Amino acid sequence: MLECLNGKSALEILSISKDAAAAQNRLFLPTYGDRFLPLKPSKALQTGAFNPNISLLFGVNRDEGSLGAARWLPTDEKLQQQNKVALARSAIQSMLRFFFNVTDDDSERIVGHYTASLSDQSSTAEDVKLAIASVFADINFVCPTILFAEHYHRSQPKSSSSSSTFYSYRLVQPVTFPPFCSGGHFPGVCHAVDLLYIFAMPNRLPAGFPYTDDHLKLSSDMLADWLSFAKWGKVANQSWKQAFEGNDKTKAVELASGRYQMISQFYLDSCNALWEEKLFSAGE
Repeated sequence: MLECLNGKSALEILSISKDAAAAQNRLFLPTYGDRFLPLKPSKALQTGAFNPNISLLFGVNRDEGSLGAARWLPTDEKLQQQNKVALARSAIQSMLRFFFNVTDDDSERIVGHYTASLSDQSSTAEDVKLAIASVFADINFVCPTILFAEHYHRSQPKSSSSSSTFYSYRLVQPVTFPPFCSGGHFPGVCHAVDLLYIFAMPNRLPAGFPYTDDHLKLSSDMLADWLSFAKWGKVANQSWKQAFEGNDKTKAVELASGRYQMISQFYLDSCNALWEEKLFSAGE
């Protein structure tokens, strides 16, 4: 692959990437059909053509889509002057047309799910932006992560005496320090904020940065859990239970300093009900 890329100009590579993006209307798609990834991942899971007995630590942040959904977000001026619910519905419908070829009934079901809690009178501009961003998050980050783990767990060989473990998290602790997503309710706990905690950024920042004892505590706890999982296949936090104890739907721990609460059935109405068929079809 490197030899092939080295033989192409920057303009050729840019042209191909633009063509691929226009054809697929999807972000972050892996390429498959070569020696490295011979099958479409969903088909590999369905047919058992994968490496079993691998432990997974997987999870997402509360507001994964707040940065990536920028192109669909209404301006603050529009949100002040026009009906907020109508703006949210229009933005989500536009996003669905970009990513999927959905029927009118399907579109209405999805739009209704994400706008059900909105009100033109009581919802804020940030509420509307978060609702729109949630759609982007579920399509591109949240549901692919959650559903992959569920499919991988279900697809383990029945005869396997696997000792693999599965732990899931949902980070809900915002940051108040740079470099990004430190603006409060929106953009909230955005994509990649978990890396700041896992790589101990609150402990490494110089004096004067607006981090708190809560940030230090959560960072220390997450670092201990990740290291324990890497070494032993289990997390250090005793409150953090495995994701698939009792059934094959994800249970996750909500990560916030001093409060580690297990949640269950959180993704049923979104990932499992709305997106599983679209994201994990096993066709060619």
